[in-house]
Amino acid sequence: MKDNAVYAGVIIFAVAFAVRLVLFLCDDGSLPQQGDTPQYLAIAQSLRQGNGYSLDGSEPTASRMPLYPLFLSGVLSLPGSSVRTVQIVQILIDSATCILIFLLAQTALDRRTGIVSGMIAAIYVPLAARSLTVMTETLFAFFLAASVLLALGGRSRNKIYVAAGLLMGFGSLVRPNGLIVSFFIVLWFWYRCEWRKALHRSVFFMLGITVVLAPWVVRNAVVFHRFIPTCTISGITLYNSYFIPEKGLSFNEIKPEHSEYYSYENEADRSGYLTRLTASHIINNPLQALKLIPPKLAFLVYPYDMRWFLPGFPFRYNIFWGVIAMLALIGVSDKRFRCGDKGSIILWVLSSLIATTVIFYGSSRMRAPFDLFVIVTAATGVLLIGQYRHRWFVTAGIVVVNSMLLLLGESSFVINLIRSFSP
Repeated sequence: MKDNAVYAGVIIFAVAFAVRLVLFLCDDGSLPQQGDTPQYLAIAQSLRQGNGYSLDGSEPTASRMPLYPLFLSGVLSLPGSSVRTVQIVQILIDSATCILIFLLAQTALDRRTGIVSGMIAAIYVPLAARSLTVMTETLFAFFLAASVLLALGGRSRNKIYVAAGLLMGFGSLVRPNGLIVSFFIVLWFWYRCEWRKALHRSVFFMLGITVVLAPWVVRNAVVFHRFIPTCTISGITLYNSYFIPEKGLSFNEIKPEHSEYYSYENEADRSGYLTRLTASHIINNPLQALKLIPPKLAFLVYPYDMRWFLPGFPFRYNIFWGVIAMLALIGVSDKRFRCGDKGSIILWVLSSLIATTVIFYGSSRMRAPFDLFVIVTAATGVLLIGQYRHRWFVTAGIVVVNSMLLLLGESSFVINLIRSFSP
């Protein structure tokens, strides 16, 4: 059995690496330069030059979580390295993540589901394309998958849960929503176990997270004289999740009536001001905050994002996400996701994504690392369809629906309809 698992893991890694290598060879250089990439590279450059954790090489910053810029700094310090080197390293990490998903699904569900999950992850083009971008998704997905795998438990109970916490801590140093995932994993411990075991696992898991986060929190306290467990960009992210910019959710903009923001001298004070302002707004306007939830969730599953993953792709409709999402809707009917079995951890992790979306906002980037867990439910859907008497009818239905969405997307009908719900 172990030999079979090794063979399956090797094949999954080889397929994943091959798919990503093809995209790497076809990349014209447009993928790495997106969104937050310049800030990550600026901090990495400052670290390499010995100027500390800074955007401009002089003023210290906590605008971004530290592990990804540190990762970039390390890779770019290699002789002859460039952004292409970062892509190659991330391809290797992402291919390894596919093995982790295979092991996770196998441990939580069964061997067949594990193999199907690993193979889908290996050939899932949006996942592969993200490994070519100089952004946090690939590294965070690796730590997230590794931590959840260990959280499922093992023989060395104390060590395994501390290790799971350490990995989640590293993930949280890449993207702060790792802390929200941590909260839901602790809830899962209490959902699945009797209280003594739940308390035991929660304490060791949180211990691992605390050990990893402590140096960052102490550094921020020394530099900014404030308790900053994540990063200072969280203030404007929360603010623009309720004070919607003209360009829409996921963009940053300070409204003219809140110009007091510019009077604060450092980024920590500015972030604190926006956090307090937003909290007060939510308390005073709870109905308005509730009305934002449907469009936030709509943009979380927004399927017309393919050119964000691959700028040269001929269609806007993300056919890969469309198929996976429909298979996942079938897969979640498996009772192993809902009862106290290990498989229920998949839905708890996905619930943390929904909670993050409700608190902040939904987007392709927000969803990206969690596609791995959607893939596990989709793999279950594939196996369930195989058991259906009318499986060809179901398969044809998935093809027809995706074809219609693709055609409607190219006509901009569905896109305009979704955007009409934008607050």
